[in-house]
Amino acid sequence: MEQTNLIYNLDITPKSTWLTVTVAPSIRNSFAYVQELGDFYCQKDYFTRRRNLPSYLIKLTLSGQGTLEYNNSSYSVKPGTLFWIDCTKPQHYYTSSLADHWHILWVHFYGPTAHSYYESFMEQNAGSPLVLSSNPTKYSDILEKLIRLYGSHSNS
Repeated sequence: MEQTNLIYNLDITPKSTWLTVTVAPSIRNSFAYVQELGDFYCQKDYFTRRRNLPSYLIKLTLSGQGTLEYNNSSYSVKPGTLFWIDCTKPQHYYTSSLADHWHILWVHFYGPTAHSYYESFMEQNAGSPLVLSSNPTKYSDILEKLIRLYGSHSNS
């Protein structure tokens, strides 16, 4: 795989959370596993432009608005919307120019089974990385539980 290409501006407030996870090699070689996750209160200059990262990313918008550029399309990411992307592909996401903030919960994960989960999601979602949920609380509850779980353990 080519070297990861990453350009970003981490314009987030101090109340944001960002956790990295250390995983045993036996887990990395056998299962899907969490790499990092967080709760970001993004301000207007937040963005990430990246490709070739061996990871999958799920982001859920709680408030504000973001924009996702992925697979030659641009998507408006409003409250209640989540996206799931393959980070080996080029992507660019950022706080929308229509908003002054973008509050998101997110998780990066990878592993031998991760690609199958992603492919299944894309098939069931007609090839779109976006889902507008009628009940975003079920997704935010799961992501918040993951953040609490990983935040309560030392990953040294």
